[in-house]
Order: sequence, then C-alpha cells, then structure tokens
Amino acid sequence: MPGAQEPATLTAEPGAARGLAMALIDAGEAIAGILARIADERGGIGFAERRVLAVLVGRGEATARTVAADEGLHKTMVSRAVAALIGKGLVERRPNRADLREAFLTATEKGRQADRLIGEAESRLEALLTAGLDPAERIGFERALVRIATAAAPVAGTGPGGAAPVRSEVRRR
Repeated sequence: MPGAQEPATLTAEPGAARGLAMALIDAGEAIAGILARIADERGGIGFAERRVLAVLVGRGEATARTVAADEGLHKTMVSRAVAALIGKGLVERRPNRADLREAFLTATEKGRQADRLIGEAESRLEALLTAGLDPAERIGFERALVRIATAAAPVAGTGPGGAAPVRSEVRRR
C-alpha cells in the first residue's frame, strides 16, 4: 500500500534486537498499566481487586482459597483484595457453616455494575489491540501466549500471579 509503513523485520535468532522476552515485558507492562487505569477509573479498584471481582461475578460465589487457586494468585493478595472490595461495598462475605474457617464471597449489585463497566472498557481495549488480526491470527496469538505462560511457570516456580502453576487451557469470559 502506498504510504504504509513497512513492518519491522522479525527474526528467530535468540537475542536479536531486544528479543521476545523484552517485547513481552514491554507489552505486558503497557497493557497492565492500561488495565489498572481502567479498573481505577471505572470501578475505583486496583488491578488485583479487579481480578478477584471478575472471578466472583463469573462464578457467582467462591471462597478466597478457590479464587487464589484458580487465578494463580497468592492467598495474601486475594485476602487484601477481598477486604478492599468488601470495604467498597462491591463484595459481601457469607460464613461457610460447614467450615467456619472460610467464607463464601459474592459480588454485590454494585460490584456487578462495576464489573460490567470495567469489562466494557476492557473489551474496547482488546478490540483496539487486536484490530489488525484476523480471527485465526487472534486465536493463534492467544494460544501462543498461553503456551509461553505455561512454559514460564515451572522456570519461575509459580503461576503468573505468584502462587499456583498456570493452567494450560485458554480461558474464555
């Protein structure tokens, strides 16, 4: 196309240019920053709180232990996020009568509204970021990212949130 910018030359050589690892770090930091800003502006919550709220809205009800295990988050991070979400009226806690050491967590109506607003903005961002990909490329890219995260987990000794190993399947909202 006349006037179109030529795409950067890709290389398979390890260490060439800045490399895949640096590209992943750059993209991850940029996108995480945008997502954190969306969560703050649309819901008044932090990034960890956003992840917990999304799980609770999606599941309907869960324990903090389940959220931590399913999302690969450290239990302390989940505990702090839950406390903040409860304090903001976005989540409520109900005792587990069978095991009083844990509680069932659910999103409140206010929490579901915040999740909807944040989710709409996240969907717009995702559409913007993948606008140049056809559906097959998008699916292939998502699968490649999951495989990279799965391969990285044993090297790091953790999942992406710092706790459990990464799940190998692609998650769907």
